[in-house]
Amino acid sequence: IRIGDHVTLAAGVRFITHDGAVDILRDEDPELDIVAPIVIGNNVFVGTNALLMPGVTIAMVRDPDGNKLCAFHIG
Repeated sequence: IRIGDHVTLAAGVRFITHDGAVDILRDEDPELDIVAPIVIGNNVFVGTNALLMPGVTIAMVRDPDGNKLCAFHIG
């Protein structure tokens, strides 16, 4: 988990970086796994009870007009 500068996490925010539920499928696919980092960029507010799953990136970006936007990527 990587967290940038000036990040606010509201109450109840949860980070899930690994899903152990895939264990039930190990016999069919021994290589199956869901493990990925979670990245939160600078100047981001994460709201109450947010659940951040493996591979999520949240960042504050600017559009061509200079307006701030919150962008996310699920990888």
